[in-house]
Amino acid sequence: LTYTPTAGYVGNDALIVTAIEADTPAGETPLSSKIQINISVRDVAQPQPPVLQTSGVNRDFTEMGPSVPVDDKITLIDADSTQMASASVTISSGFSPDDSLSCSAQGSISCAFNSNNGQLLLTGSASVDAYQTALQSVTFKSTSKNPTMNTTTRTLTWSASDGLNSSSPVTSIVNVIALNDAPTLTAGDVVSYTENGSPIAVGTKIRITDPDSANLTRAVVSIDAGFTAGDKLSFTPDATG
Repeated sequence: LTYTPTAGYVGNDALIVTAIEADTPAGETPLSSKIQINISVRDVAQPQPPVLQTSGVNRDFTEMGPSVPVDDKITLIDADSTQMASASVTISSGFSPDDSLSCSAQGSISCAFNSNNGQLLLTGSASVDAYQTALQSVTFKSTSKNPTMNTTTRTLTWSASDGLNSSSPVTSIVNVIALNDAPTLTAGDVVSYTENGSPIAVGTKIRITDPDSANLTRAVVSIDAGFTAGDKLSFTPDATG
């Protein structure tokens, strides 16, 4: 005898089992016996996922400055597990190849950053508290001299797993503050001029670069040493003036 409740049913049920005598003489009432079997149908709780909660505070990173903590107040809890298996922090929006994330390893937890997809992966079986401490230590840095070329913000997505279930993702924001970088000149060749000769080009191999601007407003060329009356500099404007 087996019992299977209706799918989704939770509560109490009862079975009445009756045994009836098979060979009762004709005209007589068959002898019988009844018993009641009480059944309690309980809801077996499913394993609960970890829960991450950010502080909601946006952080600022200044170009070429030191690493900044992303969220040193983030919390991690798990209602039915004291151990965690892994966690990740990913630059899910605004990622630049010069961005990086790092964290302080806690006990058996190791941290590895993937510069191809912007993900910091934390692995190793450790307590919930150890993982919370590791996540609170996550920092952001960019080595780019033009970190706001595509966007001024980075969105970071957090996740944690206890080995059975993963948390719902939560996000943090890092605001990136750019600085104005100076242009850089690369010197050209040493040239020679013959007295009373035709003017010679002195800057054919000079190169100008600017990491955060495609336009310049002016340039100055001066004879700093050896200037003599009669020396003259001139230039030919390009097609843009």
